[in-house]
Amino acid sequence: YDTEIAPTLESTKQRIEQERNARGGLSKKLNEKIKQIPDEDRYADQAVTMVQTIVEQVFGVIRCAVSDQTELYSKSFFLLPMLRRLEGDMAKLDLAEEDKARYRARKVVLEEERVRSEAILKDLIWCIDEVQKFRITCGAGD
Repeated sequence: YDTEIAPTLESTKQRIEQERNARGGLSKKLNEKIKQIPDEDRYADQAVTMVQTIVEQVFGVIRCAVSDQTELYSKSFFLLPMLRRLEGDMAKLDLAEEDKARYRARKVVLEEERVRSEAILKDLIWCIDEVQKFRITCGAGD
């Protein structure tokens, strides 16, 4: 969360204006679609299909809006306070002395293993270089 920046007043105003414009555009589109629905009985099947399409579109928009608001609500009132509290609790944690000793011993063992592995790797690289030199000088690569 250190890299995230809280929205500024200007960016919030701009976002609100964009959302209002988007809602107005959607409203206009829906009104146009509603006007296109036929009134006559003989076009009832077509009217039902058009109404169903409009209802599904409105439902999708409402679902997205509610989902966004629910996510914002859950993050604002549950996740962020929980993370702040967890951060404080984690800062207070202290290992028992026996655990500290065990981890120090494990660190020593791992450091020794790293030193051995580096030595083996160094020897292996030297062997590969010597074999390649021998191959070049003897002409065995042809």
